[in-house]
Amino acid sequence: MRSLSATIKAIDESNLEDEALFCVPSRESPYISKFKLDFEKGVKEKVEWLRQKLKEYGSLGHMAYDTDGKVLGFIEFICSKGAPLPIEEGETTAIITCIDLHAPHGQGIGTNLLKATLRQLWKIGICQVKTLVSRSPNG
Repeated sequence: MRSLSATIKAIDESNLEDEALFCVPSRESPYISKFKLDFEKGVKEKVEWLRQKLKEYGSLGHMAYDTDGKVLGFIEFICSKGAPLPIEEGETTAIITCIDLHAPHGQGIGTNLLKATLRQLWKIGICQVKTLVSRSPNG
């Protein structure tokens, strides 16, 4: 198997739309038409949510890109301060809200995304990381 090269980049103002487009179902998804969802509105709302979290926390996670600039995946987190979860006030905790990777297993891309994110969290004083886990394949 050929090794897949990837660049890991922090989520910032320049790639908010990349994450949103990777995160929401594609325009062609039967989910969009079945529920009569407004694709553009969904992307816009996700970008605005990301922008708000970026302003609040200063960082959100990382994106992986292939050599052609195509998104391979991302890790997104929020800081516990102001999070809608029961976390003690004094904790310096981050919550990984999403990990989405569309790359072959065994290439190290997910590992590199996680390492970059953990380094970033350590730099901003986060001592504990929690994750949200869903049993649903859609959530």
